[in-house]
Amino acid sequence: MAGKIVADTLEHSTAGSIATNYVVNGSAKSWISSNGTGTIAIRGSFNVSSISDVATGKILVSVTNGFDSTDNMSTSGGASNNLGASGTYITASFVGSTTSYRTHGIWGTTHYDVAYVLGQAHGDLA
Repeated sequence: MAGKIVADTLEHSTAGSIATNYVVNGSAKSWISSNGTGTIAIRGSFNVSSISDVATGKILVSVTNGFDSTDNMSTSGGASNNLGASGTYITASFVGSTTSYRTHGIWGTTHYDVAYVLGQAHGDLA
């Protein structure tokens, strides 16, 4: 039997309350933590079906449940080479698809495979 809960506010006994529209509209609809060196692997994720090594410093993240539009998606992320130096990390290439996005590990203007690749996408699911 399927159920449905309708609520405008969520309240915690000690942490306060929040309107449910912040949860629905403000939560990441996909996130990933992965190894970006050697054989790439997912460390942890939500709404991610798989990842593919596209090229040096570039990983394609495929989502389980697609987004309704690439025009209304927003992505961000971070990267680390595990040696104490952080790199500039960009997630913005949607490959013309609502079911995947690319992560880029960049230091300066050069792509590098890095030990920790993190990304998240926000937007409305289809």
